[in-house]
Amino acid sequence: MKIKVHYSLLILVALAFFAGFIQKVAILLTLILLHEVGHILACKFYKREINGFTILPFGAVINFENDKNVPIKEDFVIASAGLFVNFIILLAGFILPLSDDVVIFNRYLLIFNILPIWPLDGGRILELLWAKFLPFKKTIIFFPYFSLIIILLLLFWAIISLSGWNFMIMLSFLCIQNITSLKNCDNRFKQFLLKKYLYPNEDLEEKDVNLAKPTIVDNFFKGVNNVLRSEEKVKSEKTILERIFKK
Repeated sequence: MKIKVHYSLLILVALAFFAGFIQKVAILLTLILLHEVGHILACKFYKREINGFTILPFGAVINFENDKNVPIKEDFVIASAGLFVNFIILLAGFILPLSDDVVIFNRYLLIFNILPIWPLDGGRILELLWAKFLPFKKTIIFFPYFSLIIILLLLFWAIISLSGWNFMIMLSFLCIQNITSLKNCDNRFKQFLLKKYLYPNEDLEEKDVNLAKPTIVDNFFKGVNNVLRSEEKVKSEKTILERIFKK
């Protein structure tokens, strides 16, 4: 498993070292790792292979080696597992003699990661809920715009309330992430279709889809087997994808 450290975290550690706050950063990193342990255990429970993860100042991004075609419920549990660990630590603070820094930083991680902004856990959870009711292509196009609106509102609040510069920097980083996500929508959708083609899952429930322009797959949903029904015949997801990838 490859573990990478994002440059923003290295900058934070360097600033903390020169400012004499290295102990506080060590506590923060420990809480981040515990948060990620929750995600990793959930992945192991569902037998999802992990290629590695990148550690950020507010969490980490897990890279799946084989991100297979699975029900949305699995992704939902994996996305929620890190928050569950933070919630357990929060409850433990009422029982155990945890230090003030542990309690404060854990609360900070919990609140920040629950924000409905991609790629935070809260954003991933909300995106999965959207994907239950919207075709996946529409979900990955609309959700970054939604995230950017939330980011701009939070930046406006941070400016007028004179909140810490670190919060503004992280919001700026998330803004860049969502702009990049918008640019990569086509690639992400192609990966979604390729995953469905390479890892067919007959156990998924069926969902009827309508004809879409320019192609049928634009109306495909995540976590289900999409079926096109007409008066003449029924086309399965597998049949439609084979026509695309075997050209």
